[in-house]
Amino acid sequence: MGYSLSMSIQWLHLRFALTLLALPLAAAEIRIDHVTIAGTDLDALRRTFTQVTGVPTEYGGPHANHASEMAIVSFPDGSYLELMGIQKHADPKAVEEHAWSAYLRSNASPCAFAVQVPDVPAELARLKLVGIGGGTIDHSGRVRPDGVKLDWETATVGPGPRGSLFPFLIRDFTSRDARVNPSGKPTTTKYTGVSHVVIGVKDLDSAITLYR
Repeated sequence: MGYSLSMSIQWLHLRFALTLLALPLAAAEIRIDHVTIAGTDLDALRRTFTQVTGVPTEYGGPHANHASEMAIVSFPDGSYLELMGIQKHADPKAVEEHAWSAYLRSNASPCAFAVQVPDVPAELARLKLVGIGGGTIDHSGRVRPDGVKLDWETATVGPGPRGSLFPFLIRDFTSRDARVNPSGKPTTTKYTGVSHVVIGVKDLDSAITLYR
């Protein structure tokens, strides 16, 4: 993984309290659900993350997409960081079709952030009325190492890869606490949570117009 992984995690450490330029949600407080950091090798990503930040991670299990697996760093405010890598016996086609395939195949990069909503179809319909398109609703999940099954649905909002400009939407069908705190408590209390996301764009004026 080497240089780029280390530099990426050091950047994350400097930006650890990652300003939420978030969408006005219809019926919920705007809170960051999680931020995803993708790389090829999850084990290497976890080791480097802990070496640089001093924060442990917890293995969360493989996703149902046959492409990715994840580890989690959860915080007291309920937000978390998702470290995502390619499953050891992944389906190559599933990896190729993954929303973050380019990030998974490279050496690790913060690639997306999510917000939780109570009703994904209703939120997509509301956003459509103000000129912001959305993608299809995808049902997904994973099974934790202790056998607990997690189910949720997600949807992309706006242009670009999922969660890269606007946060993608997520709604849990099973307990959110079970998704966020696999050991029943936050992974660390060294940090309160993820309070800000800094978004890099090619055209600042266009991005501002979209957000407004």
